[in-house]
Amino acid sequence: MNRLLLVGILTAVCAVLSIDAQTFVTIHQSSAQMLAVDWSPDGRFLAYAGTDHKITIWSLKQRAAVATLNASDGAVYDIRWSPDGRELAYSSGLVVGVWNPASDEVAKIRGHRRAVRNVAWSPDATMLASAAGVGGVTSFRIWDRASGEQLHLLDTNFKGKGCGKRVILWSPDGERIIGGGSCGWMALFFDPQTGRELGHFGASFSTAIFDMDFAPNGIDVVAGHFVGRISIFNSQNGSLSRGASDGQVGHQNAVDWNPKGDIIASGNRDGELYIWNSDISQTLSRSEAHEGQVHDLAWHPGGDLLASAGVDGSIKIWSNLRPAEGGVLAGTVYHDVNGNCIYE
Repeated sequence: MNRLLLVGILTAVCAVLSIDAQTFVTIHQSSAQMLAVDWSPDGRFLAYAGTDHKITIWSLKQRAAVATLNASDGAVYDIRWSPDGRELAYSSGLVVGVWNPASDEVAKIRGHRRAVRNVAWSPDATMLASAAGVGGVTSFRIWDRASGEQLHLLDTNFKGKGCGKRVILWSPDGERIIGGGSCGWMALFFDPQTGRELGHFGASFSTAIFDMDFAPNGIDVVAGHFVGRISIFNSQNGSLSRGASDGQVGHQNAVDWNPKGDIIASGNRDGELYIWNSDISQTLSRSEAHEGQVHDLAWHPGGDLLASAGVDGSIKIWSNLRPAEGGVLAGTVYHDVNGNCIYE
C-alpha cells in the first residue's frame, strides 16, 4: 500500500476551455471487471475498484495512480469517499471497510451474513450505511463509524431471485436513507435515527431498480431501472416526478446526477453512456462507452468531468458532455489552494 496525504481543495476557476467535441481518456485497463468509481470531495483524486480486489487512487494533477489498497476480503463492489475526504469506505465480501490513505490504516466492520454490495456515508461522516444480499434476500444496516457498532438493521420486504445490484443512499440533509435492489421493484425510505421505515417508491412498477442518485436539491432522486426505464421521484413523499420511456435506452445499470443539477448521466448494460436534461425529457447525447455494461458513474465535483467504470476492465474520464450556448461544449478547469491548475 502507498501512503497519500490528502491536501488542498478546489477554490476557484483558473481557466475555461471550449472544445467542439466530446473526448475521453482511458486511465486504467485490465482483465478484471471495474465495478466502482468515486471522486474525492475536493476533486483532486479519483478512486476506482473492481473484481481484482484492489482499490486505486488516481491523481488528476499527476495523471497517475498514487495509492493502492489490496482488499483481501473479495471483489470491491462499491467505494465512497467520506464527506471530509479523509477516508474511503468500501464493500468487499462480508465486510464494510474504511481506508485512511494518509495513514494506511484500514478498519473492517463485520456483521453482514451476505455479500456487501453498496455503502453510504452520513453527511457528518459519523455513520455508515450498507446494503447486502444474495439471491432474493436484501438487508440494510447502519453503523457507527468510530466504534463499528451496528446501530440499526433495516428490515425489507424485498422478494425475488437473482438480485444482482443493491443500492443505498443517504440524503444530503441526513434525515433519510433510501435503499433499493434489482429484485425489489421499489425503493424504501428509512429514518436513520430509529431505523423505522418511512415509506416507499415504485411498488406499482414491475421493473427492478438498479441504481439511484440524489439531485443537488436533496429531494429528487433519479433511478435507473430494468427494461430501459429512468425515473425521478420525490424522496419526501415517494411521488413519481418523471419517467423515461421503457425499452428505448437499454437496462439502466448506473445513474449519476450532475452536481450543477442541469444534466443526468446514465449507463446501460450494452456499454452505452447517455446524457439527459434534468427532467429526463430529452436525451442530449449518446456514446459507445464500454464493451459490456457500464457498472458505475461519478461526476467530478466541478460538474464537467465524468468517470465511468466498465466490466470490460476500463476506467474512463469523459469531458465536454454539457451542451453550452451556441452548441459549443465547455469544460471548466480549477486550481488548488496553492494556485496550481490541477488539470495541467
